[in-house]
Amino acid sequence: MTTRISVYIICSTLLFVCDHLFGQNQKVADSIKLFINEIPRSDTQYLFLLENLAFNEQDPILMEQYADLLIVEAKRDSIDRHIHAGLTYKGNAKLRQGNLEEALESLFESIQYAKKEESISNLGKSYSNIADIYSESGNSENA
Repeated sequence: MTTRISVYIICSTLLFVCDHLFGQNQKVADSIKLFINEIPRSDTQYLFLLENLAFNEQDPILMEQYADLLIVEAKRDSIDRHIHAGLTYKGNAKLRQGNLEEALESLFESIQYAKKEESISNLGKSYSNIADIYSESGNSENA
């Protein structure tokens, strides 16, 4: 059983690296769904896989559910990088659902965690996502 999980983790890591070069991929999400429940939540790979699942999920409602779970689990372990990612994916899910205000709330909250982890890259991603929402809503002054 452990070998099977190790193989899945290695495969998903490779898929994750390749996938982030090309964007979201529902096939990756579907693959992760097959085995994520076999991995203990205390395992460091669980958050990594949950983040990939939230990123790759195409259904915005499921994406939000995975993002919420990622946020809860990452807060339990105080891992700011994963909290930031969860809030970002939640914001993206809310945007896809047409809930611009809720999307902005999640993305503004993600800024706090990007600052806590001192990640200029994640801070830039948060501001960029917020600017995109303002632009899409016709509020280019705030963008």
